[in-house]
Amino acid sequence: MIRYPQNWLLLNLTGGKQIEIYYQPDKNKSVGEILIENLDSLGGLELYNQEKTIGVIVAKCKTDGAAKTWCYLKPSSKYVSIMITADQDPEYNKTLDQVLSTFKFLK
Repeated sequence: MIRYPQNWLLLNLTGGKQIEIYYQPDKNKSVGEILIENLDSLGGLELYNQEKTIGVIVAKCKTDGAAKTWCYLKPSSKYVSIMITADQDPEYNKTLDQVLSTFKFLK
């Protein structure tokens, strides 16, 4: 379960295997997004040297130079990949953190 602001958009991609939540105040450009994907397995976790709490689960994360952060966690028998795009707007980033804190993983 994910709670997000009314002015954010939700896309269900690939029949529920991927979902995307994004904020797009300008119709020509997205400000930021959260892309969530279920994975069967995970390799290369040693590359993820940061930790971020998503809901109540601590995820292993890494950030690239383009303000994208990839996080991996295992709330059940499968892994979940969450790609988060931050922005220069501190208000957006505050909202982004609030959205991530509301994540609840159902079995």
